[in-house]
Amino acid sequence: MKKKPVKRSENIITPVMLVRIIVSGLYISVISLLQHKFDFLDAGSEYASTVIFALFSLFALFNAFNCRELSTTTIFKNFFKNRLMLIITTITIALQIIIIQYAGAVFGTVPLPLEMWGKIFAVAVSIVVVSEIVKLVILLTRSSQS
Repeated sequence: MKKKPVKRSENIITPVMLVRIIVSGLYISVISLLQHKFDFLDAGSEYASTVIFALFSLFALFNAFNCRELSTTTIFKNFFKNRLMLIITTITIALQIIIIQYAGAVFGTVPLPLEMWGKIFAVAVSIVVVSEIVKLVILLTRSSQS
């Protein structure tokens, strides 16, 4: 509500948003494909499909934080202001873990070791780092053009 309304003639998706969407989408896709092809998380064939499922799901959840700030503002500036999002994301992550660990017969997953969960979380949260780097590059590019 603090931002000016978008004119009817303007695009809803700004150039900055488009760059961030493309980079994030490519990053998630490439990392998921690399995991599938090269198994860099060392999941092995027993856990392969469950790891991809968990990785992609957590990428989506962590990327939701990137989507809160549509410009070049860092997500950390207002991170704790939307407590409902933090609560819902935490509950969703907990449900994701419960589904994978205990509902394998229904969802076709196998329980993952704690170490694997740590690796998956580390890789999935990297989408936030990538988005923040993209924002920084955009800001630096803008300031050097001024």
